[in-house]
Amino acid sequence: MSSWALLVLTVLLAGPSGVGAAAGNLEGAWLSEGTKWESPPTDTARGRFGYATVIYFGSDGTLLILECVVNRLHEHLGISHGDPQVVSLGTWRQKDDETVASFRLVERTVKLVGEQLPGTLEQVKVRRDRGGILRVNGKVYRRERGLDEDAAEITQAVRSRIR
Repeated sequence: MSSWALLVLTVLLAGPSGVGAAAGNLEGAWLSEGTKWESPPTDTARGRFGYATVIYFGSDGTLLILECVVNRLHEHLGISHGDPQVVSLGTWRQKDDETVASFRLVERTVKLVGEQLPGTLEQVKVRRDRGGILRVNGKVYRRERGLDEDAAEITQAVRSRIR
């Protein structure tokens, strides 16, 4: 097979997300589908924002599930650090065609009366469709490279706080 044909085959297998579907690589940030983008309450603010869930699969097996506000300016996304967040932390592992994530609630900006943190350990199976879609507990997520850096920083900050 020529190197050109091999390159084309690699790109086709990678799918729209740019992550190899055949390899099932999940590393990086994934944004919940169906986020409703809203305009800020003032005319002077730029961009839009939406309440979303971000799932971050670290290359070291760390998992972050973050319910947060995501800011959007044109096509650039960022996690808002000034709005409430609900943070779950755990691990993920891939074996053959199956990915299993284990996590627990570790922080929330607005605490609930009587809630004990860290929460109970939960475990879910993660499914990756060929079209670059991730399915977790019936919810759909799409790969969002623009959130990788923010999600990695938050993961490290939370890990250092809960040790």
